[in-house]
Amino acid sequence: MELIRLDLRTSQESKPLATDTHIGVAVRKLPAQWTRAVCEALSLPVSNRDVERKAAITQYRLLPHSGEETWGKLPELSRRMVAWLVLERGGFSTVRELYDEFGADDDFSYYWNKGELPTTALGLLRLHGIVFKGWTASETGRVKVAVVPLELRESLRSLALSGPDTPPLHPFPSPPFERDRRSPKFSRRRRPAERPGVAGTQMSISS
Repeated sequence: MELIRLDLRTSQESKPLATDTHIGVAVRKLPAQWTRAVCEALSLPVSNRDVERKAAITQYRLLPHSGEETWGKLPELSRRMVAWLVLERGGFSTVRELYDEFGADDDFSYYWNKGELPTTALGLLRLHGIVFKGWTASETGRVKVAVVPLELRESLRSLALSGPDTPPLHPFPSPPFERDRRSPKFSRRRRPAERPGVAGTQMSISS
C-alpha cells in the first residue's frame, strides 16, 4: 500500500507545470482523489463529478476575496512560505530552493478523499489550491518547481505585505528563467546591469 501511494504521488508530481501557469490549468492537473478534499477545505459544495469540483475550485480561486478568506486559516509557516514565493521569487521557485529555505517537506499523502490529508506547511497550501508542484524545463534539464498561479499572485502579495509574519525582502530584479514563447523550454533571462549599491540575487535551477 505504501509503495502504491508513493508511486501515485510521484506520478502526480511528474506532470509538466509552467512557472506562469493559470489557476484553471493547474487545477485540471489535480487527481480526483484530491479535488474533493480541496472543495471541503475551501468550504465549497462537493459535487460527485470531478470536472464540476475542478470548475468550482477554479471559480472560487478567481474571486477577489478568496485569498483573504484562506489566509486566516493558514498557519504562520504556510503564510511565510507564500510570502517568500510571491515577494522574493516572483511567484515560483525550484522545490530544492524552497526546501533549502523552509526545510524538506515530508508529506507523501495521496488519498485525500479518504481522510489522508496533508498537514505540512506546503501540503496545506496545496490542499487549499494556492501552490502547485510539477516539472518544468530549463537549460540544464527538467527541474521540479512550486508555483503560485498567476491570478493569485497579486492578492497574495497584498496579504503578505500587510501581515506581521512577512519575511525580510531581498532584491530580486527578475525571475531566474522565463518561458520562451517560441519553445516549451525555458531560458535564462539576461540580467540587467546592477546599479551601484543594489545587489542582485540569482536563483539556482538545479533540482
